[in-house]
Amino acid sequence: MKNRKIICLLMVASLLLPYNQATVNSGKNLVYGDVFEAKEKSTSEEITSEEITSEELTSEELTSEELTSEELTSEEITSEELTSEELTSEEITSEEITTEETTTVIVGDTSVDTVERKRTSKKVKIKLTKVADATSYDVEIATDPGFADVIYSKKIAVKDSQVINVTLSSKKFKNKGVLYVRARACINETAGDWTEGVRVKLIKKALSLIKYVKKKIGTPYLYGYKQPYEWDSVCTKKQFKKLRKRWGAAVWLSDKYRCVGKTPTDCSGLISAYIEDERGSIHYKEQAVKKWKIRKKSGRLNIAKLKRIPIGTAVWQEGHIGVFVGWIGNVPYYVAEDGSAYGCRMRALTFSQFTHALILPDVQYSIKKNYDVTVKSNTKFYKSATTSKRTYPWYKKGTKLTIVAEKNGRGLVRDYSLKQNLWVNLNTVKKNK
Repeated sequence: MKNRKIICLLMVASLLLPYNQATVNSGKNLVYGDVFEAKEKSTSEEITSEEITSEELTSEELTSEELTSEELTSEEITSEELTSEELTSEEITSEEITTEETTTVIVGDTSVDTVERKRTSKKVKIKLTKVADATSYDVEIATDPGFADVIYSKKIAVKDSQVINVTLSSKKFKNKGVLYVRARACINETAGDWTEGVRVKLIKKALSLIKYVKKKIGTPYLYGYKQPYEWDSVCTKKQFKKLRKRWGAAVWLSDKYRCVGKTPTDCSGLISAYIEDERGSIHYKEQAVKKWKIRKKSGRLNIAKLKRIPIGTAVWQEGHIGVFVGWIGNVPYYVAEDGSAYGCRMRALTFSQFTHALILPDVQYSIKKNYDVTVKSNTKFYKSATTSKRTYPWYKKGTKLTIVAEKNGRGLVRDYSLKQNLWVNLNTVKKNK
């Protein structure tokens, strides 16, 4: 009990006495130390509370930043929305463009009606069908049907006509082989679809065909072998073996010694080389513009009918074909690759077995059929259709002649047609009725 009183007195004294820093620092008074620590803890807690408050403030600031970022995010969303609107407008523009293209395709269906050229010429003649509302046409010319090798292109202005005829000129066309042309219609800057490639028709003439095949007399025959127009394809041993394997006995073993290392061809190849389009003899008959039977029922050659058939026609029998090249007097002649035993030769038609004469679709004939004329006054004749030099014989007034071809205002006399060396001015003769 006494001890408790002493403790109470000490506690009262500690409250009344001033704060002794030394005593606290020395740690001799444990009670004071406990109180000081409590005060320090309280102060630190207050500081911590302030820090917390500042953290709260900071978090508010962060919250405000978050809000700001949300605002930014909303702006981004708005921007995306705007962008999507722009995209939508682009889609609309694309639809408009697509609509224009579709219209052009429908309107732009033109067609290449005809296209032709001479092999030695630098000009190509083209005929196009006009398309409604078209303002121009694009034309391309290539050496292959797929138009991988385009050698010429041009834009053609529209003319007020239903058919557009145009002549294109370029040195690139001269002496070229097979060419192809395509076209498309254009409405202002928008173009339609290209047409299918059309092969350029080479203008081949009957008299030129005759000259061409006569130059090939003496070349060897090889079944199934073809030549280009230039006649420069040399047969190799490998090619011969392939032909022998494919065609068997139709290719003679002895052909190897006549043809390998040379430039042979077969009967249809002789004509195909000039026309520049490979076909078999049966195809020439099927595609002929006109056909005549030139054999009588007895099997003999019908000379009277043959006298009306223009020179340069093909003469045909099953499995064989040649070219009717003209007359020497009253004897008609042909040139053909006549088989392995003979090669290319010229021979009288009377010794052949040809049954038909054919007007070829790829060849232009100066006359549809031969015709008779009477000399109006004494006149001399020319050595060719172009020369100014005259030649004999001298024909008297009233002499009857037969014309088998025309060129440059002159007519080729039948009896001398094989050599093509006797031409008469057509204004000096009168056509018989």
